[in-house]
Amino acid sequence: MDHRTANIPLDEDLCMTLSDLFLGTGEDFTQIASVAKKYPIDFVEKTLFQYVAPACNYNTIYAEPIVIYIFDRKDLLKRINRIREKRKTKWGKIYYDLFSIYLKFKFNSLWKILKKYYYS
Repeated sequence: MDHRTANIPLDEDLCMTLSDLFLGTGEDFTQIASVAKKYPIDFVEKTLFQYVAPACNYNTIYAEPIVIYIFDRKDLLKRINRIREKRKTKWGKIYYDLFSIYLKFKFNSLWKILKKYYYS
């Protein structure tokens, strides 16, 4: 991660916007990228894979879910804050670092598309 973004606090609007990638209802990459462009790309990547994807991943477990969960702002931010707290512990950091690597692999195609829109 770039040292310039190390101390940028997580932005609630960015988290909520990135959560739209996990709805499974057809991502609006133009809208998501319009919010993401307000931040450095490495900060968007960190926010996505270290916080938002771990909090929203369960929504993508089934190929055809019976219910698509739309993320409630308060609930999503609570989950993200729990992840942030767990990442402060030695084992939590190890777990979430490994989980983030897995999520980067799992959602690589979404990330590539979002980056394309980000730079357009």
